[in-house]
Amino acid sequence: MDTAVYEIQSYIRNISRIDGDIPSLVPDGIYGEETTRSVTAFQRKHFLPQTGKVDLDTWNKLSEESDKAVYIFSEPVETAPARKGDFPLKKGKDSHLNGNVNLMLVRLSDFYRNFDGAALSLDYTEETERLIGIFQSLTGNTVTGETDKSTWNMLSYLYLLLTEDERV
Repeated sequence: MDTAVYEIQSYIRNISRIDGDIPSLVPDGIYGEETTRSVTAFQRKHFLPQTGKVDLDTWNKLSEESDKAVYIFSEPVETAPARKGDFPLKKGKDSHLNGNVNLMLVRLSDFYRNFDGAALSLDYTEETERLIGIFQSLTGNTVTGETDKSTWNMLSYLYLLLTEDERV
C-alpha cells in the first residue's frame, strides 16, 4: 500500500461527502481506474489540467478542499454545547449560541484589526453578521453572514488556539 495514494484517496473521500460531482472511493492505497476517475473529476471541477494524475497543484487543491469538507461534515466543535439543529445561526434567530459567537469574535478582535466592533451580546446582531461575513471571506467560505456548522468549526478552532495559554 502506498501511503501517499491512500492520503489522496482519503482527501477525495472527504470531498465527495459534500460534492456529488466527485466520485467517492474507498481508500486502499492503490492508484487504479477508480482513483484516476475521481482525480479527473476533481481536476475538472477545479479548473486544473485533467490528467488523472496528482501533480503539486492538484495535491494542494485536494488538501485545501478536503480540509473545508471536514469542517462541514464533522460534528460542531464544543466551545459551547451545540446540536445539529442549532445551525445556521443568523440575525433574528434566537439561540443560546449567539452569545458564544460574539464572545469568539471579541477574542479575535484582541488579535486582529479586521474584527474591530465586536461586542459581547446575547443577540445575533447586524454587527455579528458583518463580522462573520469578514471571517467567512478570510477563511475562503461563502460569505453569508450566517454561522453555519463550517463557520462555527473554523471560528471555534481559532478561538481555542487563541485561548490555549489561558486554559493551561
